Amino acid sequence: MHCLIRTLELKKKIFHLTNKIQPDLDVQFFMKPPPSIQTLYQTKDPIIKHMCSDVVYHIKCIDCNQGYIGKTERQCYRRLIEHGASESIFIDQQQQA
Repeated sequence: MHCLIRTLELKKKIFHLTNKIQPDLDVQFFMKPPPSIQTLYQTKDPIIKHMCSDVVYHIKCIDCNQGYIGKTERQCYRRLIEHGASESIFIDQQQQA
Protein backbone atom coordinates (compact mmCIF):
# COMPACT_ATOMS: atom_id res chain seq x y z
CA MET A 1 0.00 0.00 0.00
CA HIS A 2 2.87 2.35 0.84
CA CYS A 3 4.33 1.79 -2.63
CA LEU A 4 1.01 2.69 -4.25
CA ILE A 5 0.82 5.97 -2.33
CA ARG A 6 4.36 6.90 -3.39
CA THR A 7 3.51 6.02 -6.98
CA LEU A 8 0.43 8.24 -6.94
CA GLU A 9 2.44 11.12 -5.44
CA LEU A 10 5.08 10.75 -8.14
CA LYS A 11 2.36 10.62 -10.79
CA LYS A 12 0.94 13.94 -9.54
CA LYS A 13 4.39 15.58 -9.55
CA ILE A 14 5.18 14.42 -13.09
CA PHE A 15 1.76 15.48 -14.31
CA HIS A 16 2.20 18.93 -12.70
CA LEU A 17 5.69 19.39 -14.22
CA THR A 18 4.61 18.37 -17.72
CA ASN A 19 1.62 20.74 -17.56
CA LYS A 20 3.95 23.52 -16.47
CA ILE A 21 6.53 22.87 -19.22
CA GLN A 22 4.24 21.86 -22.08
CA PRO A 23 0.50 22.17 -21.30
CA ASP A 24 -0.68 20.69 -24.62
CA LEU A 25 1.17 17.42 -23.97
CA ASP A 26 -1.20 14.55 -23.18
CA VAL A 27 0.49 12.45 -20.48
CA GLN A 28 -1.05 9.11 -19.56
CA PHE A 29 0.04 6.69 -16.86
CA PHE A 30 -0.45 2.95 -16.86
CA MET A 31 -0.03 0.67 -13.87
CA LYS A 32 2.10 -2.42 -14.32
CA PRO A 33 0.11 -5.60 -13.62
CA PRO A 34 1.29 -7.86 -10.78
CA PRO A 35 3.49 -10.84 -11.69
CA SER A 36 1.59 -13.88 -12.89
CA ILE A 37 1.31 -17.02 -10.80
CA GLN A 38 3.48 -18.84 -13.35
CA THR A 39 6.53 -16.82 -12.28
CA LEU A 40 6.18 -18.06 -8.70
CA TYR A 41 6.05 -21.81 -9.37
CA GLN A 42 8.23 -24.09 -11.45
CA THR A 43 5.90 -26.08 -13.69
CA LYS A 44 8.42 -28.17 -15.60
CA ASP A 45 10.86 -30.76 -14.29
CA PRO A 46 14.53 -29.75 -14.57
CA ILE A 47 16.42 -31.37 -17.44
CA ILE A 48 19.40 -33.59 -16.55
CA LYS A 49 22.64 -31.92 -17.67
CA HIS A 50 23.65 -34.55 -20.25
CA MET A 51 20.12 -34.57 -21.75
CA CYS A 52 20.26 -30.86 -22.64
CA SER A 53 20.48 -29.86 -26.28
CA ASP A 54 22.05 -26.85 -27.99
CA VAL A 55 25.23 -27.02 -25.89
CA VAL A 56 28.93 -26.19 -26.13
CA TYR A 57 31.15 -28.93 -24.71
CA HIS A 58 34.84 -29.52 -23.91
CA ILE A 59 36.53 -32.93 -24.12
CA LYS A 60 40.09 -33.66 -22.99
CA CYS A 61 42.12 -36.34 -24.76
CA ILE A 62 43.25 -39.10 -22.39
CA ASP A 63 46.51 -39.74 -24.29
CA CYS A 64 47.86 -36.26 -25.03
CA ASN A 65 45.83 -34.00 -22.67
CA GLN A 66 44.75 -31.82 -25.62
CA GLY A 67 41.27 -30.33 -25.53
CA TYR A 68 38.46 -30.22 -28.08
CA ILE A 69 35.63 -27.71 -27.89
CA GLY A 70 32.51 -28.50 -29.86
CA LYS A 71 28.96 -27.27 -30.28
CA THR A 72 25.90 -29.37 -31.01
CA GLU A 73 22.18 -28.78 -31.36
CA ARG A 74 21.49 -32.39 -30.44
CA GLN A 75 21.36 -33.90 -26.96
CA CYS A 76 24.75 -33.75 -25.28
CA TYR A 77 24.98 -37.46 -24.42
CA ARG A 78 24.32 -38.52 -28.04
CA ARG A 79 27.18 -36.36 -29.29
CA LEU A 80 29.56 -37.56 -26.56
CA ILE A 81 28.81 -41.20 -27.43
CA GLU A 82 29.85 -40.40 -31.01
CA HIS A 83 33.14 -39.13 -29.56
CA GLY A 84 33.65 -42.50 -27.84
CA ALA A 85 32.09 -42.04 -24.40
CA SER A 86 30.57 -45.13 -22.81
CA GLU A 87 26.77 -45.25 -22.62
CA SER A 88 26.99 -46.78 -19.14
CA ILE A 89 28.31 -43.47 -17.75
CA PHE A 90 25.07 -41.71 -18.68
CA ILE A 91 22.87 -44.57 -17.43
CA ASP A 92 24.65 -44.48 -14.04
CA GLN A 93 24.21 -40.69 -13.80
CA GLN A 94 20.52 -40.95 -14.68
CA GLN A 95 19.92 -43.56 -11.97
CA GLN A 96 21.64 -41.37 -9.36
CA ALA A 97 19.44 -38.35 -10.21
